[in-house]
Amino acid sequence: MAGYQPAYMKAPSAPKIQTHTFPNGNNGGMNTRVQADQIRNDQSPDMLNMCYREGVPSNRYGFNRVLDGSMGTGAIRGIIEHIPVSGTSNVLVVHGGKILII
Repeated sequence: MAGYQPAYMKAPSAPKIQTHTFPNGNNGGMNTRVQADQIRNDQSPDMLNMCYREGVPSNRYGFNRVLDGSMGTGAIRGIIEHIPVSGTSNVLVVHGGKILII
């Protein structure tokens, strides 16, 4: 072990940062009014399950089933999450003239 010298490795260089500018600002998104080859480069013909967060396109949030059965006929007029001071989370649903806690 006397005279042992560790092998030194050169650290890889950092990748070059690539930037892209949008000539119309970051107001792109889905555009289905024109042919796919005629839209601007900040637009897409298919933005299924996408949304913008802090100016970056990312996957849309999913859904969780909170009720196993049906609430009956009629439209749901509102859904909101209520978090009281105690910290327990409740989902309030307005349906059929009633406010239901799920």
